[in-house]
Amino acid sequence: MNVLPIVKATNVTSLRKNIKKQFDYVTDQNTILIVTRSDDKNVVVIAENEYEKMMRNINNLTYSLKLLKSADEAEQRDFIEVTMSELESYE
Repeated sequence: MNVLPIVKATNVTSLRKNIKKQFDYVTDQNTILIVTRSDDKNVVVIAENEYEKMMRNINNLTYSLKLLKSADEAEQRDFIEVTMSELESYE
């Protein structure tokens, strides 16, 4: 079971004063840091390993959706058949 990371908020001034401490907290505690800014231009800071996991999950989901679409098209017979020579002519 995945545990949702802790979310912490700070403002730019506080981040500026304690940037190393804040970044260490994000990486050491698996925390998400939201830096609040004016005009709702907030920024989210996450550890690189969490970012990589998130991107891997997005890519896996995208690939799974493509597979499901292909399976659905095959089931509906919504595809064309081509020979190898026809495929080679596309190069």
